Amino acid sequence: MTEEFYRTKLNVLWHILVVVIAFVFFLSSIQESDTTAMLLLALVSSGLIAFMLYAFFVIIYIFRWDSLYVRGIFMKFDIPYSSIAEVKEISCFATFWFASYTSLSMDQLEISFSSRSVGRSGLVKVENQSVIISPKKKEEFISMLESRLPGIQVIRRERKK
Repeated sequence: MTEEFYRTKLNVLWHILVVVIAFVFFLSSIQESDTTAMLLLALVSSGLIAFMLYAFFVIIYIFRWDSLYVRGIFMKFDIPYSSIAEVKEISCFATFWFASYTSLSMDQLEISFSSRSVGRSGLVKVENQSVIISPKKKEEFISMLESRLPGIQVIRRERKK
C-alpha cells in the first residue's frame, strides 16, 4: 500500500479572521500617527497571519502502511490501525478553536483509539484517547480508512433537513 496524504479543511472563519485582521490594521494605519504603535500593530497582525498560514501548511494526515499519522500544530500522533476503535462525525465550535490543534474546520472527525505504555512498575497501561481532525476530502478519507481497517465503526451525524 502506498502512503496517502490529506490536508486539513479550512473553515470560512479562518478567511474572515484574516480579512478582519487586515482591515483593523488598515484602519489603524489611517488614524494612527505614532510610528511605534504602528510598528507594534504591524508585527502583531503579521504574526497572527503568519501563524494561521503555518497552521494550514503544517496540519496533515497521512495513511501509512500500518498506521494513521496525524501532525497538528503542536502535537503528532502515529496511530496503529489496530488501535482505532471508531470514527465519529462531529461539528463543534469549541473543538474548532485549537482544542486539538489538528483541525481547522468545524466539519470534523473524531478518531477514538487506545494507546499502550509501560509504566515504571512494569505494568502495561492502556489509555483511551481521541484526536479530532478535519480532512479536506472527508468522504474519501473515510473510505480510505475503511479500506485499511475493514469493519471500522463510522458514526455519521444526522443531517439537518
